[in-house]
Amino acid sequence: MRKRICRLFSIGLVTACGLLTTSCSKESPNGDVDILSGDMMIVDVNGTKMFFLDNHDGTVSVTYDRRNPMHKTENNTYALTDYTGDIIVPSSISFSGNSYLVTGVTEAAFINNTQLTRLTLPSSVKVVGEMAFFGCSALLEVTLPEGLTAIPDYCFQNCKAMTTIHMPQHLNKIGKDAFKSCTKLERLTIPEGITDIPAGAFSGLSGLTKLTLPSSLKNIGPNAFSGCSRVTYIDIPSGVTELSDSVFFNCSGLLMVSLPESLTKLGSSTFGGCRSLVELDIPESVKEIGPLCFCSYNANGESNWKRLTLNIKSTTPPLLTGSIANQTDRKRIVVPRGYRDVYLETAYWNEFTQVMERNY
Repeated sequence: MRKRICRLFSIGLVTACGLLTTSCSKESPNGDVDILSGDMMIVDVNGTKMFFLDNHDGTVSVTYDRRNPMHKTENNTYALTDYTGDIIVPSSISFSGNSYLVTGVTEAAFINNTQLTRLTLPSSVKVVGEMAFFGCSALLEVTLPEGLTAIPDYCFQNCKAMTTIHMPQHLNKIGKDAFKSCTKLERLTIPEGITDIPAGAFSGLSGLTKLTLPSSLKNIGPNAFSGCSRVTYIDIPSGVTELSDSVFFNCSGLLMVSLPESLTKLGSSTFGGCRSLVELDIPESVKEIGPLCFCSYNANGESNWKRLTLNIKSTTPPLLTGSIANQTDRKRIVVPRGYRDVYLETAYWNEFTQVMERNY
């Protein structure tokens, strides 16, 4: 990601120095002459100077000022400061006597902007580039068009003020770390049609209180929801067969989790740090559990195993690839009646000090 920002900055420096062979003079709507690359346009939109990139097919994409794209800030990072306040992107623009349809937002178009507060994209926009809104620290709300089908990698990462995101109903892809550290988001409903949630996509959403997953979901990547510390209940859809490493790591407020009968594997530290979890039903379908799957301590340094109970429904102990628990005096599991000794004779399950039986 750092390399990507440096590359964008380098492109801006080349453009600013007039070294692009396609450079030419174009007159902006207010009569000023700006030295731009041949692909660039400046248009006044309701008093805001906006930059567009010509796609050479009658369409344009919202972009940044490529003559001076990255403005150095006090903490030695680079940010875009051209866009301020609430912005409604038009569906079309006119430039030099020609009309263009606005169909996209380029990579890093608003990166690290500290003054943009709200953004509405028109229905004509079909593509948004990687890191388009990365680090927009004042951005409160974004309305995405219904025609948008993908939110790319890092798109809204570190948008720490954002309270609302309107996701299109036809969305079918969410990129890695797309909403990482959006700490003010309180409610999240992932639309039907999403089958994969990649690594870190919603990690660090410390203000999130309600999470709704779609029935279409099949795969959840590592750390996808780690650090969502205020979520109390999660219902995993029936199509999910595996929970990757650290998926819910440090979801410290989690009280209840509903695991589907389709689930076959729990990864390493899947529920590590979930120190409020007191009981969990492990379906009969689960065949493998990774190390430290439930390892956790509370604020006083006490292990959560002092109150956590696992209800294991399989008569065949799931394979443990390492210890799943803290080394404490009390670790409780409840297994099918008649299979207590089987569990006590199986590697790592024999660490448990309280093995009870139940008719499932």
